[in-house]
Amino acid sequence: MKKFIKILLFCVPFLIVLNACESDEDDNVNPEVDPRDNFLGNWNVNETCQRDAYSVTIVVDPSNSSQVLIKNFW
Repeated sequence: MKKFIKILLFCVPFLIVLNACESDEDDNVNPEVDPRDNFLGNWNVNETCQRDAYSVTIVVDPSNSSQVLIKNFW
């Protein structure tokens, strides 16, 4: 009987923790939409240290699906 109580005391908190967990994934995420699309394009940059302005271009990194490339960065 004591062994059963020890097992029960060990398992109940574990089951409560598992039940309380939620999925981190958003059910409304469309796998065909690339989250990098919001950052792509030409951007105007204003440097405060050098007091200069220039334009950069952000494009998709073809070799890595989670990165972008910034061209013409100071």
